[in-house]
Amino acid sequence: MNGISILFRYWVFLAVVLIGSRFFDVHENPKATVLVVVVATILYIVATIINYKRK
Repeated sequence: MNGISILFRYWVFLAVVLIGSRFFDVHENPKATVLVVVVATILYIVATIINYKRK
């Protein structure tokens, strides 16, 4: 159940990042979109690790 919760939060986070990136015209450039997704994924993983270490 915990894995599903993490995956769901990741997809919501990624959707918010991609919707937010549309305001900066990142969606016009596929390489920039990939870069945004990779950076957002790394930040999400780091934040998740920090969150679970605090518990």
